[in-house]
Amino acid sequence: MLAGLDAGTTSVLVVSDHGFTTNSAGVDVAGALIEAKLKTAADSTDVILASSGQAVALHVEGHDAERIARLARFIRAQDWGGVIFSAGPVEGAFPLELINVVNRDRGPDLLFTFPWTSRRSAFGVPGTDLANVSAGGAPYASDHGSMSPWNVRNTFLAWGAGVKKGVTGRAPAGNVDVTPTVLALLGVDGEAGLDGRVVTEALEGGPDAEEMAVETRVHTVAAGAYRAVLQISTVEGRRYVDKSWRVS
Repeated sequence: MLAGLDAGTTSVLVVSDHGFTTNSAGVDVAGALIEAKLKTAADSTDVILASSGQAVALHVEGHDAERIARLARFIRAQDWGGVIFSAGPVEGAFPLELINVVNRDRGPDLLFTFPWTSRRSAFGVPGTDLANVSAGGAPYASDHGSMSPWNVRNTFLAWGAGVKKGVTGRAPAGNVDVTPTVLALLGVDGEAGLDGRVVTEALEGGPDAEEMAVETRVHTVAAGAYRAVLQISTVEGRRYVDKSWRVS
């Protein structure tokens, strides 16, 4: 396809929405919550599960703070319980604001991921995870939603008019940066009204890619023996989640 395009007048961006990791096993989260008497039945609305595969969002009826706290304690006590995020103050949980998942009307009360590893698959690809399944179901071979670096990192390639040649940028960039970068290539200044940034280090006339300043911070939460870590990097005022994991 690229062979038929004029690199002098055409810009091409190829971006994936996420990475992938191999599922090593499935976890019937709904079944575990029912058994622990934290959810009444598979079709009950007291706790509604919304899963992306390797992450599970929990919507609690009436935003019941006591039930939310019990759910968080239960998740922390499970081997399959990874990092927890919450809409309100919950012991051992990060605020949902840190990963931009807050929504007053549609956002979850809790969101948690499963523990991941950097083990390689049979094909030599690093990254394994657990996945949410229904009773008796089996996980897909691969999935997304994890907070592992293998899942968070995605493909971002640019080629053609206005783009530097043979440059690899190491500063974080993501899907949110596509629109402002495209606008910049078109000569339109739209960055001020958007969440993302122009990936200037990839564009002609932009700064050296190795001179992009990246501020990285590591946040931690703890509850008893439970401890979790969240790493976030900031570039030109924009925050990027690098990875998150449970320590113990």
